[in-house]
Amino acid sequence: MSNRPPAAPDRVGTLRPVGLLANGVDRPLAVEEPRFSWVLEGEGHDLMQSAFRIVLRDETTGRTAWDSDEVESSAQSHIPYAGAPLEPAHPYAWTVAVRDGGGTWSAPSAPGRFTTGVPAERWEADWISPFAGEPGIDDDVYWWTGTDVELGAGPIVAAHLHACAAHDYELHVDGARIGRGQSFDYPGESRYQGWDVTDAVRDGGIVSLRMLARWYGNGQGRAAGTIGLIARLTVVREDGTTTVHGTDGSWLTAPTPYSGSMLRNCEGDFVEECDGRVPFYPDLAAGAPAHVIGRHPTPVFTRLVPELTPVAEEPAAPVAATVLEDGTTVLDFGQVIPARIAIDFAEGREGREVEITAAYSLTEDGHASTTVPATQETDMRFLYTQRDGAQRYRSLDHLGFRYLQIPPVGEPIGVAQVSATVVHAAPPAGRATTFSSSDPMLDAVVALMQRSALLGAQNQFVDTPTREKGQFLQDAVNISEATMTLLRERELTRKGIHQMLDSQDRYWSGEADAGRYNAVYPNGDGKRDIPDFSINMIWWVWATYVQSGDRELVARAYPYLARTGGYIAGAIPPSGPTAGLVTDLPGGKGPYLHGIVDWPAPGRFGYDMDTAARTTVNALSARAFATLARIAEALGDDAARTGWEDRAAALRAAMNAALLTDEGYSDGLKADGTRSGGRSQHATSHALACGVAPEERRGELAERLGRLGMRQGPMTAHLIIEALLDSGRAADALRILTATDDLGWGRLVAEGHSFTWEQWQPGQSESHAWGATAAVAVVERVLGVRVEEPGGARLRIAPLLEELDEVAGTVHTERGPVSVRRTGRGRDFEITVSLPPNVSATVILPRAGESVPTDERGSAATPIDETSCLVTIGSGHRTFRFAPGSARA
Repeated sequence: MSNRPPAAPDRVGTLRPVGLLANGVDRPLAVEEPRFSWVLEGEGHDLMQSAFRIVLRDETTGRTAWDSDEVESSAQSHIPYAGAPLEPAHPYAWTVAVRDGGGTWSAPSAPGRFTTGVPAERWEADWISPFAGEPGIDDDVYWWTGTDVELGAGPIVAAHLHACAAHDYELHVDGARIGRGQSFDYPGESRYQGWDVTDAVRDGGIVSLRMLARWYGNGQGRAAGTIGLIARLTVVREDGTTTVHGTDGSWLTAPTPYSGSMLRNCEGDFVEECDGRVPFYPDLAAGAPAHVIGRHPTPVFTRLVPELTPVAEEPAAPVAATVLEDGTTVLDFGQVIPARIAIDFAEGREGREVEITAAYSLTEDGHASTTVPATQETDMRFLYTQRDGAQRYRSLDHLGFRYLQIPPVGEPIGVAQVSATVVHAAPPAGRATTFSSSDPMLDAVVALMQRSALLGAQNQFVDTPTREKGQFLQDAVNISEATMTLLRERELTRKGIHQMLDSQDRYWSGEADAGRYNAVYPNGDGKRDIPDFSINMIWWVWATYVQSGDRELVARAYPYLARTGGYIAGAIPPSGPTAGLVTDLPGGKGPYLHGIVDWPAPGRFGYDMDTAARTTVNALSARAFATLARIAEALGDDAARTGWEDRAAALRAAMNAALLTDEGYSDGLKADGTRSGGRSQHATSHALACGVAPEERRGELAERLGRLGMRQGPMTAHLIIEALLDSGRAADALRILTATDDLGWGRLVAEGHSFTWEQWQPGQSESHAWGATAAVAVVERVLGVRVEEPGGARLRIAPLLEELDEVAGTVHTERGPVSVRRTGRGRDFEITVSLPPNVSATVILPRAGESVPTDERGSAATPIDETSCLVTIGSGHRTFRFAPGSARA
């Protein structure tokens, strides 16, 4: 008799699949290789999934496109589609039913949805541009393009438009703005987006398609590439017939109100200028035909890659408006936001030029501060020329800012006339980590980091949304670690890792420099690396694998990471003054030569850069070798695992022999083997956090580390917190996290800042999310939720038992939400843990003499040592406390 789950089971099981995602996204619109995931709910304890069945249906007809049948597996993430090729640009819905450990099937879930992307051979569209030839490298080109499409009579049941433009575009259908897409990539790696335009074209007839595109040369995080745009509208009717309308020679072009004639900064961005006298929507009938580059794929545009993480657009309003003595109006949005701006003028005057200035801070007299330190070396103006009468100015560009300054314009401007659109990469909805404790400042610090991580990415992880909108590798590593833990983000991380692997293919595959990665990618200034950034790529891939369980990603990255390991190993001399240590690791230049240590330079706090074998580089390298061993083990490469383990052990031993002193770790060795006199916080924090310090010295080294307070920049400060928490110095860690009288996050909060900074001292970026990473240490070591088995099937729950009267929160792991609450101390403590089905955890609990805690089900913990014990639990809700008779032999 078949055990196949019926469409409507007679008996509903204990499990309920919910929270369906395709490719890690709520409803992706350009999926080429579908991968499915879900989380489970269910009442009771120790619930497990033993099988699943996925059914995929054509959303327009209801016909089954694929039935996985019963699959004996507890897996619930990264389940690959295994059916016949799906129709391109087509909407699908899928459900999953699961079988519990007792053999009972659940009802099918509520459907998840996605739209397929367009394979290379199915685009049926031309690449077009506004003119033949290429613009100058320093040009800023805005152009409208579009056409009117005859769709015939309705009803239309589905319509999707897929598009790509170098470098970005805004899509409008029948006068309605649909959304914004971008591709800052090299032409052979161009990203395209999908848009659901069904509601805009449902009635058929003649539909106007308009795209406002922009190309603006190279810059940080933006390859110059080639100017070009491609679009494909796919329409599905009630009878299932499909028509395709792609860009071709019939598309027309026209000028826009926008232009740029001066650079904002040295990173390739332009001050946006807008002439309100030019109609926003042009008369395309009077426009010029688009230049056809060729049908996709072309010799230049060889490949299109789907971009799945949407960019959220959220409204923001100023909280206050102040009119200064000279008539200038300054609007305060209350916090730093990465946003586009809009201003409604009721009484515009033809030709009046309005210089709008965004700012992070104000001068003493209340004006926007425009000094170099206050603006990240950026001209933060928007220039608008009015026409007569009522009008709305809307910027296309976004900046990070808090204040907006508007000069006198002959009419009052208040909070009702000004708005902003905040832009950030959208993580899956409803899965943000929550955290609270008995320390309000700690809560505020974690909230600061979580907000910064959320706003630290738009279409890619960014250095800052103001000056350098580029994806620096270390910024991406730091922000990604935070977004994965704090927001359950996955797909943007996957994209970023793939881009960095592409950078190795493009620039770092020669015999002399194999194994490195670009410091920024994509980028306009070509091949350049920073050695310690390249080292940390290994850690990033592993951290992603731990959180997501995405074995496909780590397998693809493995040969690249192995080359990185070889690059590091090649810098270890077998003999000589620095034998056994990573010495003058090739790469970087200027202040980054052989390793950046920390950045900006004030964040080094006097680290001895005149060292050939730097302690920070060596510690990161030891961690990289050990991590490569874990990756090799996960992929079944036992021979390589042993080799990397041996390298890690040898490097740790060499470091402790040459660099560890009675006063802590030296900053490194000089080229002649002389030990540096520097004893920086960096050297010791790196050695502790990266597992180099010998066990017998960890306590003493951590005590010294804590005494120093904050003497590292935000780029590496999380290593201080990790080192202290892992070495039993929780009080020091919490003090450094929350201090208002020292540099750090607590001071930022106390001074009213709403975004982490690039450096603790004023004068650089005040919207720099790489300072958010320490929140991961709080989640894993204070709240105490840490993934032990990649993908979250097994966890370690060990909330901080002292220092705080209470700590509570929920973390959304790959397999669902995990909640922990700990109150009280000593024998008065209580720990409540809630695990989702299909998850187990080892819970670390306190021990009082021979007494060990028990839960309401009578589960008693097993002693580990004189002060702690453990218990292994499955799903459900449990509360542990001391009770008479809880001792266990």
